Amino acid sequence: MRRAGLIWALALALCAPAAPAARATYDPLASGQATITLAPSFRAALSQEGLVLSGRKGARVKGQRTVVLAVRGGEADPTIARASFELGGELVLSGAGKSLPLTFLTVNSKPSPLYAKVGGGQQKVAKAKRASFVRSGFSYGYVAKGLTLSEKTAIRLDKRLKVDAFEGGQPLGDLKVSATPTTVTILSQGKATLTLDPDFAAKLSSLFVSRNPVFPAEHLGDTFTLPIAGAGQLAPDASQGTLRTNGAIELLQLGAGQLFWQELWLQPGQGVALAEAELDPSPPYPGKEGQVGVFALGPGQVSSSPSARTITVSGAPLTLTALSAQNLNEAFSRPLGKGDLFAAGELAGTVSCTAQGQ
Repeated sequence: MRRAGLIWALALALCAPAAPAARATYDPLASGQATITLAPSFRAALSQEGLVLSGRKGARVKGQRTVVLAVRGGEADPTIARASFELGGELVLSGAGKSLPLTFLTVNSKPSPLYAKVGGGQQKVAKAKRASFVRSGFSYGYVAKGLTLSEKTAIRLDKRLKVDAFEGGQPLGDLKVSATPTTVTILSQGKATLTLDPDFAAKLSSLFVSRNPVFPAEHLGDTFTLPIAGAGQLAPDASQGTLRTNGAIELLQLGAGQLFWQELWLQPGQGVALAEAELDPSPPYPGKEGQVGVFALGPGQVSSSPSARTITVSGAPLTLTALSAQNLNEAFSRPLGKGDLFAAGELAGTVSCTAQGQ
């Protein structure tokens, strides 16, 4: 009997769904630079065949020794040490009336890091003897030492240029890439602080409207703390991205309206603070209104610490949107015969936070 029970337990365990793997959270890359230092033997092979390496569309070749290309995009995740750097510009090998462009150059954090279109489809151009993902503050990079030419690329170069100068495993040089992210992934750490403007709070008090936090939000008087949620992304200078928070703020007038602002999302690039708005009771009020702009978000004081990978915003003003002003008037002002006391553009408070990048 015990044996049968063990068999059933084993069967259930095998049939149980596996726990989902942790998802990678890549940061989009904005700009940077890649440098290839050509090996002396590779430069000698070019010279012997009368070949010249040149750059175009922004790529530069310095003295047939160093290649410099701009990073134009890509993504990186420091938690798994993986990155892809999309490079701008093109390289051209030419000589004796023949030329061959290398386009769509890309660096991936793989044993074969350098890719390009070499007179055809995308292919692995070179393999590295040693390579490592590099991180410095908000920036990401990749260093590959001892690049050697791939067999496929060597054959393509010889064939298209009508030479016998290249072979698989031939030393190519060293590679170094550094890039800054557009936005960084924000960890689920810390709290945002929303402080209601005294005049706005006094107006609510005159209408007998209480201000209450909904867990996990907390408050001390008219200062609310909202836990920062993960999965958001924010630029190091807080100029764009989305900072997500958990919890909600409830505005309640006993016997009348009840307004919720849930899960506030700050979007500085759009100058708006979104929330799941809900105005009850429904009817006569609309109930759940979905994620809408409840505040216009103005610029605050911004500072960042690259070494700690933190982004701090202080005193960013929050003003009422037309929808929030309408909801406040319908729920709290008009039922007491006060007319429309709230208006779009009215200062509702300020928000401050320190966000931790991954």
